[in-house]
Amino acid sequence: MRWLDLILNASTALRANRFRSVLAATGISIGVAGVVCVVVLMLSLSGNVSRSFEKLGSQYIKVFPFRPDGSLVQPELSIKDASVLKQANKSIHKISAVASSEVRLVTDRYDEITPIKGVMHDYFLIKNLALHMGRPFHKIEELRSSKVAVVGGKLYGALHNCYNLALCRVKINGHAFRVVGVFESVGNHPLDKQFDDTIFIPFSTFENFVPLRSSLELEMLVIPSANVNLTKQQIAEKLNQMRRIDRPENGFLLLVQQQLLDSTKAIMNNIILVSALVSMIALLVGGIGIMNIMLVSVTERRQEIAIRMANGALKSDIQNQFLLEAIGICLVGGMIGGAIGILFSLFISAFLPELGQIDLNYWVPLAVLSISSVIGVIFGTYPAKKAAELEPCESMRS
Repeated sequence: MRWLDLILNASTALRANRFRSVLAATGISIGVAGVVCVVVLMLSLSGNVSRSFEKLGSQYIKVFPFRPDGSLVQPELSIKDASVLKQANKSIHKISAVASSEVRLVTDRYDEITPIKGVMHDYFLIKNLALHMGRPFHKIEELRSSKVAVVGGKLYGALHNCYNLALCRVKINGHAFRVVGVFESVGNHPLDKQFDDTIFIPFSTFENFVPLRSSLELEMLVIPSANVNLTKQQIAEKLNQMRRIDRPENGFLLLVQQQLLDSTKAIMNNIILVSALVSMIALLVGGIGIMNIMLVSVTERRQEIAIRMANGALKSDIQNQFLLEAIGICLVGGMIGGAIGILFSLFISAFLPELGQIDLNYWVPLAVLSISSVIGVIFGTYPAKKAAELEPCESMRS
């Protein structure tokens, strides 16, 4: 029997049992929708995280104290390290010490505990942060410990009395500061959102007015022509030499942009894999439902199978027709489930902007069709074989 005839017979059988076919396809739709929704959302989140790190550029290096054995005694970084490294290593283009803490930020109608960073004037270039209005603070303001600040876009929106930047004043731990610049909103991912909610002041001003609550860090950019890994090694050796540390593992941890990106991608890929495997439980349940309904169909259609065999149909024809029915149900259910999964992921991303922009690639429909076909083959093979192995005479008497 030709394959076209088999496909026509399979479609006729499915239409004759519409309600049963719809129930079977519903189980597959739910499973596929769950897998597609989870994978699309996780891939979008992963892409958003990667883009956050890629903004830093391939020449970015971050330095912070690190003691792998968990010892409380560890070398601390200082503002002096930034200037010494810049002078000693010509490969360093921009460098900034970064101090972090929290302060009470007060305006006429705003009074909240707010993250604050003390940074050097090159920090904004290192982080590739764009200004929405105003300007960054200048080097001369840093040298004079001026009470000036640059705020994130979201934080600026919460400062109700600062619609006119020229008149914007805030109090940080009781000290009056002038807001000179506002960052553009840089993204929805938490790696980016930290800048939207933070206030930045000159490092020297930070030392005078804000208690340090975490270890000092150094962030820098290496000149494009330099080898970033070699520069990283030279920086580590210089820092350890300055503190007479003979074992590098007891000194500082230096991370380059590619290391941060690779580590994050590895973590996100594992999360995506685990999420997809967990969501595939629904596909397994749907596949078992397909097998159950196909077995019932074989039992109810014993006489039909016997008549076709008596008219010359081969066992392979019977097996292939039932297998095509199972695959057809799975394909229809898979396409509906794929569409539902995509729509649901778009709906969720609208309420959770941290997930980032949903990127729909060509592989989504291909993956849906492939998964549906595989489910149909796996769970339709046993009922199809059982139908092909029926004895015509016994089937006619039953």
